[in-house]
Amino acid sequence: MPVGIMNRVKGLFSNLTRTNPIANLLYDYVNGQPVFTDHDFKKRAKAAYGRNATAYACVSLLAQSVAGIKWRVYKGRYGAQTDEREVFDHKLNRLLAKPNPEQGWAEFAEHFVSYYLLGGNAVIDIESDFKDEPVALWSLRPDRIHANPGKNQTIDSYTYSIQNATTGDRAHNFLAKDIIHIRGFNPAGLNSDFWGQAPIEPAMRYVDSDNSAVEWNVATFQNGTRPPGILAFESQQTDQQISRIKTQLRQEYTGSRQGTPMVTYGKMTWIECGRTALEMDFLNGRMLNMREICRVFKIPPQILGDGQTGAYANYSEARKAFYQEGVLPLMDKIRDAFNAKLCERWKSERIYLNYDKKDIEALQDDWKTMAATVMMMPYITNNEARHYMGLDPTEEAWGKERNVPGTQMPTKPGTKDPGHTATVGEESGQKQKKAQKRNDPVSIFSRRVKEVRKQFAMKDVA
Repeated sequence: MPVGIMNRVKGLFSNLTRTNPIANLLYDYVNGQPVFTDHDFKKRAKAAYGRNATAYACVSLLAQSVAGIKWRVYKGRYGAQTDEREVFDHKLNRLLAKPNPEQGWAEFAEHFVSYYLLGGNAVIDIESDFKDEPVALWSLRPDRIHANPGKNQTIDSYTYSIQNATTGDRAHNFLAKDIIHIRGFNPAGLNSDFWGQAPIEPAMRYVDSDNSAVEWNVATFQNGTRPPGILAFESQQTDQQISRIKTQLRQEYTGSRQGTPMVTYGKMTWIECGRTALEMDFLNGRMLNMREICRVFKIPPQILGDGQTGAYANYSEARKAFYQEGVLPLMDKIRDAFNAKLCERWKSERIYLNYDKKDIEALQDDWKTMAATVMMMPYITNNEARHYMGLDPTEEAWGKERNVPGTQMPTKPGTKDPGHTATVGEESGQKQKKAQKRNDPVSIFSRRVKEVRKQFAMKDVA
């Protein structure tokens, strides 16, 4: 039997037997019913992204940073960098440039990354043509989706539903193979086998604390920066008198009239029952909330304007740490999900996605340092050096020669070991030593003194 047919038969049987061993248990656990997320996405998004400045800045900064990194399409075996070759004119290149008729890549990526950060799940629909080739990508709101468990795989399909009191409920079903589901690790959630935990979840207490602090601050300013208190009378007041005083306070001593003198009809005292901003350490409390929210997202507070933290020497170092610890792990998660579902559609062409760290401006210094280190390695070929620097190999003959650092020079043609490198003293050291001696500051000064003495000697003779 031909090898090609045997491989096809093996692939057919492997696909039939490749099932999730616990999928059937999960199916029985939920009684085959749809599984929804175990949190209120709308409340979280409104409290964090809609009302909290620090959370909004963190989510938007991460999403926009991920959207700004260029994806590259390669042809070869994913993970085997020796046979990779970048492809510039593939359908996948055009799809990533414009995922759907309504969005470019920057807006599309910002949407699904923000959904992931706020909800723990990014759900992307792969729209295909009659050849089952992707033609568009659509980011779906995770709070409108529920998963339908299967007996052979954890999720068999997804249902996207919209509830509308006027037009009625609308729903659409998607097969699992047409959905890219990026989810965070969820160790103890109610539906942790189907939905991920939101990265912002550990920061929600600090978000609520910060929102409460802002609301208290606004209320204090509206009250003339005076803390709440009790108005106590020394004598007994009737209900009518108390009602009249309350009305007078609201009409004449609140709003734009704050600070005007109050006229009373008897002895009374004001007893403060609240604390001032200084007593509550208001500013330091808000700064702590900001730093904790940034810590959850792995964003150095210096990037958001906190100049008091000295964790990094300067802004450049903080920005580098932000990409290395916050952006790149998220890029790896997105890359693996896209390769598993999207690039699988072109499996016969061996197409896969990856990104190049050299395209990230904040990491350029690291790449330059690595390039300088590689160029000082005399025991690797030039093509190997180019590979370490992320460059394609050259077909020229010098690509197979050993790398020669700038402090060394190649041996003469005809030597036994053409890859051997000789030091400066072995070949033309004498000439270079003379040149160095001529350019030495002491030698230059000595020559200048001799020239001056020679000029004075010529004057004396004259």
